[in-house]
Amino acid sequence: MAKVELSRVETLHYENLINDNKYPILTAARELNSGAGALKRGTALQVNADGATLEKMTNGGTASAILAEDAAGGGGVATVYLTGQFNRQKVDEITGITLTDADVEKFRALGIYLEYADTNTVSE
Repeated sequence: MAKVELSRVETLHYENLINDNKYPILTAARELNSGAGALKRGTALQVNADGATLEKMTNGGTASAILAEDAAGGGGVATVYLTGQFNRQKVDEITGITLTDADVEKFRALGIYLEYADTNTVSE
């Protein structure tokens, strides 16, 4: 029988990325652009100019997904959220830009709902 090691969680941190579960949360594996660099979970992603890979969102880009896990950079495959309801303020903060209302509408058309949330409310 294999030995199982247990560890103790000292603190629990809520990031407030997922705003609610009213809408289904679907994930998929997608290719990141090799020049994308390191990205954090919650980064808004757009389709790169090559049309086949994803990179960090810029205002006016072609909305595609929200990154579901940290990515070290240099390309490769990462898990992304294709649908769900997310905290717009948190996505802006992680992405490093303020998404425009037009960007938010592009995500909404995909089934990704970005809404402001009370940061004292936890729904994850």
